[in-house]
Amino acid sequence: MPFRPAAFPLATLLLLATISSPVLAGLFHVNVTVQDAVDNDPGDGECRISSGEFCTLRAAVMEANANPGPDLIILPGNATITLNISGTGNSAATGDLDITESVTIGTFVV
Repeated sequence: MPFRPAAFPLATLLLLATISSPVLAGLFHVNVTVQDAVDNDPGDGECRISSGEFCTLRAAVMEANANPGPDLIILPGNATITLNISGTGNSAATGDLDITESVTIGTFVV
């Protein structure tokens, strides 16, 4: 099977084209599914946990909440994500994921 390096960018563009809002405030790719961790600096536009270039679902929701306007969070296909940070706050940093802004969550399978 031939290598197709443009497949991911093309598929991402097609996914973005299906969203009804014309402008996205943020696009966040979740690349960590075996860990539940908060975003290092919510509102900086980068989904990163303290251990580097990694983005959890919780961190992506925190970034989406901090950015005005519609956001897109892309999960890896066929992944199971377990939230294990307990708490009752309304910030998405603990407990359940409190979504306070417009966000679309979808999956991407290569």
